[in-house]
Amino acid sequence: MAKALFLGLPLHGHTNPSLPLVRALVERGDEVVYFSGDTFADGILKTGARYRGYQVPFLANLRQLSERTDEMAWLLTRTTGEVLGRHLDAFRVESADYIIRGASGSPCRRSGTSGRRPCSVAGSGASTASRVPGSWV
Repeated sequence: MAKALFLGLPLHGHTNPSLPLVRALVERGDEVVYFSGDTFADGILKTGARYRGYQVPFLANLRQLSERTDEMAWLLTRTTGEVLGRHLDAFRVESADYIIRGASGSPCRRSGTSGRRPCSVAGSGASTASRVPGSWV
């Protein structure tokens, strides 16, 4: 079957709703590699997916989140850049057939892979997805 790369935001409201989708993909035979924070490793592994931890300090301690949305947008944008700087080669090594990302950003677009690799959006609590057709870098 296919191999998926799941790029999740390590927060309960983002990760927990995605786990039934991940479990269903694994049950249908897809291999899922899920990037998140260590807090969620056990839950992710219980779905049958492989867990990979982000190596970005901000994502390791999300208890320090700002309540101001203007600051959050900047933090998430900056963090996306840090994640790509540290993990883009690992994403490529996984050689996924498709990418699933959380609804809070577009690592696919920012990594330059938008339009080259199918990229789906998994919204918190939703099972809807949009696909971007294309081939991998």
